[in-house]
Amino acid sequence: MPLRLEFGLRDLDKGIGLIASRIADGKEEYRLDEVANRVPDMLENFHHQLYQRAKSFREQKSFEVSSYEEFKEKIEEGFVYAAHCGDPESEAAIQEETKATPRCIPLEGPSAEGLSCFHTGKPSAYPRKVIFAKAY
Repeated sequence: MPLRLEFGLRDLDKGIGLIASRIADGKEEYRLDEVANRVPDMLENFHHQLYQRAKSFREQKSFEVSSYEEFKEKIEEGFVYAAHCGDPESEAAIQEETKATPRCIPLEGPSAEGLSCFHTGKPSAYPRKVIFAKAY
């Protein structure tokens, strides 16, 4: 629930109430006859704030690596971008040791062209670095 509208019997008599956002501090007073006009803008702002917070979290928790040692260290902190050969046996070995699996090969992001796999040393099978992560 992104917004909470609060009003009681006395508030109804006065034609006012309070709006509280789930992600913002405090409450804001509103006139009941303005709710229909104010809520859409507040929801748009809420969406923007939530999106920016998620994007910032993803950026802070994403790392590029080029070696398996770096991978094992950084996978404990979040998402890892790494050149990979695409070998299922390599994926299985990585998962067995670190509990991490490939999540996607992004359409945009760090290039893997001309790079070697961080795990096997074979040429990268993909144009972009693969995103690895742990499932919780």
